[in-house]
Parts: sequence; structure tokens; C-alpha cells
Amino acid sequence: MYLDFQTIPVSSLTTIKPADRAYYLTQLFSLEKKVQNVLFSEDTGAYVRGLSKSYNIDINLSPKIALTVLFIAIGEKTFAQLPAILSTELQLPNDKAQKMAAEIEKDLFGPVRGELDEFLRTQKKSKGSIVGRIGSASPTPTVQQTQSKPPASPQNILNLKELPQKKPQASLPPRPAQKDLPIRKPRTPLPPPHNPTSPRLRGAQGEKGTVPKRPQPPHKPIIFT
Repeated sequence: MYLDFQTIPVSSLTTIKPADRAYYLTQLFSLEKKVQNVLFSEDTGAYVRGLSKSYNIDINLSPKIALTVLFIAIGEKTFAQLPAILSTELQLPNDKAQKMAAEIEKDLFGPVRGELDEFLRTQKKSKGSIVGRIGSASPTPTVQQTQSKPPASPQNILNLKELPQKKPQASLPPRPAQKDLPIRKPRTPLPPPHNPTSPRLRGAQGEKGTVPKRPQPPHKPIIFT
């Protein structure tokens, strides 16, 4: 049954946003092995379901108990906050929430309390060192502080008086005047070479051509018999 699967603390992460699961899984795998076994165990899921029946809690709210157990293990929540969380999430009276919190702290975390406390102390030191480094940095000025200061007037970085004076450049000689070139007359095309054998010349000259006529064969008279 899927609801039974979600009562295991590590499986209860399926009830939150996927974008938030990676952070909690990273914290979970940094725990001691004994503490991890509590969060991965099916016996823990059975204990959560039995706790719900003992306090007459809707079985659909059991994954919220499992998720709270995981938050306690990774240091996201503390044992002092556990009764208030159970009262709010499960709609329990304060006395019943106090009693359930005591049972969870004793039954689930009692056997691994030494490993859990060591992890929480190390986690607290690492967080404190990060906060100390951030606090020692120079504070960022607020908007009001930046507005109270008058804007700085622009400064002239270059002192023009100290710059060396430019030397006058030597003047270049004037360019020589360009002379007009003489205009050349267009050349007349040469006539084509004389070819007396050309058919064009024979057609144009007619009988005056120098080419001799081809001799005709002699005419023979026709004899009737």
C-alpha cells in the first residue's frame, strides 16, 4: 500500500515539492549509519502507523509524523519544537502532543541518541562558522545611507597644465600643378586589304573584275538522220 510506504521517514519526502527533496536527501546521507537505519527502516513505518492508531489520528496524516521524524534527525527541527509541530499538523490537544513527542524521542531516537547528538553538534559548529564569516564582512550600505551622501563631483584626472606642449609640425611642400594632357584625335580605321578573288568584289565590280572568265565548251550542231 502506497500510504504504508510514505510512513517510512525517508519515503515521506515524496509528500513535499521535488525541488526541496535534494537538500533533505543530502543531509540524510551525512548522518551516522545507525541514524540512517532508523529513517530507512520499515519497522519505523510500522511504528508510525501504530502511533496514529493509538492516538486516533487519521491514517492519511501518518506521513506527516514520518516527515517530522526525519526533520528532527537532520537537525531541521528540534526536540523542543516537536510537541508544537505535532499539535499543529495533527490537530492534537497540547497534552496528547506532549505525550506523543516523548514517545517518539524515547522509542525512535533513544537507541541512537549519542550518534544523533554528535551529528547535531557538528552541524551547529559548521553553521556558526559560516555565520561568523558572513558577519565579519563589511556591511552592505543601505539605500538610505547611499541617498544621504551627496553625489561626488566629477574630477578631472588629467592636469592639462602639466601636459607637454605639442611641437608644430613642419609644413609640407605644395603639390605641383597638374598639366593638361594634349587631346589626341581619333584614328581613322584602315581599309580592308584588296582581295580581287573575293566574291563581294566580283559582284561589286561586275565585268571590270580582273578574274578571267571560265571557258565554255564548243557547241556541237545536232544532226537529224
